[in-house]
Formats: sequence, C-alpha cells, structure tokens
Amino acid sequence: MDATSQSRGDAVLYENRAEAGRRLVLELEKEELGDVVVLALAHAGVEVAVEVARVRRAPLDVICVRKILHPIDRSIVLGAVTADGGVCLRERGGLTDPELTMAAGEARAEALRVDHRLHGVRNPLAIGGRTVVVVDDGLETGASMTAALHSVRARGAGRVLAAIPVASTYGLAALKGEADRVVCTTAVPELGPVSSRYRMYPQVSEEEILVSLRKWGLAQSASPGGG
Repeated sequence: MDATSQSRGDAVLYENRAEAGRRLVLELEKEELGDVVVLALAHAGVEVAVEVARVRRAPLDVICVRKILHPIDRSIVLGAVTADGGVCLRERGGLTDPELTMAAGEARAEALRVDHRLHGVRNPLAIGGRTVVVVDDGLETGASMTAALHSVRARGAGRVLAAIPVASTYGLAALKGEADRVVCTTAVPELGPVSSRYRMYPQVSEEEILVSLRKWGLAQSASPGGG
C-alpha cells in the first residue's frame, strides 16, 4: 500500500545537501527497514544519500538517470531513463516514434557514460529481495525518481522506498503506485528549482561521487582520470 510521510511547509531551506540528508534520516527512522540498501540518483542525490547510508550503516550505491529532453526545446522534459533501461515517459511533446526513440536514446547514452565512469567494471550492488531506499535531493515532476524505481523493481528489489528531503505535491502524487512507501521531509505546492530550497547548492562532480563510493569500497575499478 502506498503512503507518504511528510511535514508540510512552503518556506523550507536547507543549508546544504548533507543537512537535508540528516533531516531525511529522521523521517526514515520511523520506518521498519530491515536489511536495507541505499541507492542515490547520480549526481545530485549522492550527498543526501551518504547521510542516510552513514546513519543506517547501510551499503551505498548510485543509479544513473538522465532526463529525456525535447530535441528542439531543451527546457521541455519528456521523461527520464536509467542506464539499465528503466524508463518513465510523461509526454511525447509532439514527437514521432522515431524522434522520441532518438531523444530517449540520447538520454540513455549519457546515463551509460556516467554509469561506466562511476561503476567501472564493477557490477552494481545486488539488491534482490532487499529493502531499497532510493534517494534524491528534491523532486519536482517525479520522472527521474520513477525511472529509477522502475529500474530497481526490474532488478528484483523487495520493498522499495523513495526518499526525498523536499518535493512538490504534484511530484509526490506522480509516485503513487511506484514505491511501496514515499518518505518526504517537506512537501510544497510548487517546488520551483530544487536549488532554491538550498542555501548552498554546488554541482556534484563525478570525482566527488567516486570519493563517496570509495568510502564504501565500491569504486576501486573506476579511475578519477578516466573518461
């Protein structure tokens, strides 16, 4: 059964993603998680997920998702796709089937590039039958999170939770039926740019993600100098 834990408020502002992660942990502590794996949406969700994994003493890995953008107007997000083929299509944007396939293929190619960079020759963590907490730093439309959840389901996860520090009520509604539970620290009617909810919101580099993964012993095969 789907459910959402949320503390409502329109003026949320986190100092940074680490603080957001610590506050998200407080919500997750209300859940019976058992044998849990934490998966972060790369790039932006990693710093939030690190805090969740640290407190839960859980394995941490990343899932690479890229938005499917309209080929003419790049401000239009049609959906999202993961490196391993999890997909969420929200609209067609007037595109033909071949055009839509091309747009999705472009997004997946970029997700695959990032995935290869972060995982190297290492396979992603095994999640079959386990509780998986999928973490991002914010949720506007829910397309990226939905694609990630589809991927996690296809990989045989047991119970699946989506966890975000801040989300739009629209985005949360879009996750209905996708996760066993959605945990959100703060829900707002209109999110706007996720960055507007953080005092400090730097870009997260692949090198920084590799450093985080090394703390869990997961990035030995991926070299910071690699392409």
